Amino acid sequence: MENNKDLLQIDFKNRTLNSPGDSAPSMYNSTNGGGGDMNNKDFVTHKEFNNAMHNIDKHFDHIDTKFAEQTLGLYKAMVSVGLGVIAILGFLITLVTFLK
Repeated sequence: MENNKDLLQIDFKNRTLNSPGDSAPSMYNSTNGGGGDMNNKDFVTHKEFNNAMHNIDKHFDHIDTKFAEQTLGLYKAMVSVGLGVIAILGFLITLVTFLK
């Protein structure tokens, strides 16, 4: 800390026009409760956001259900093929032992 000329000097007192306890400028705190232009389509309300999230959750639930059904179908098919292979091998072993 010997060489202070290399340090960035910032005057924090003059960084804002507000004093502690003052309200924010009107461009951020308008009287309509939302601030700024709430008719702008880039902004959504909490209700709109929650509805959109609910719809997305419903779609994910639908996809999860389909995935679970497909996984169950795959397991059933694998068990069926396995049992078929075991039955065929059992029959061949019985046939070989009978022909000896």
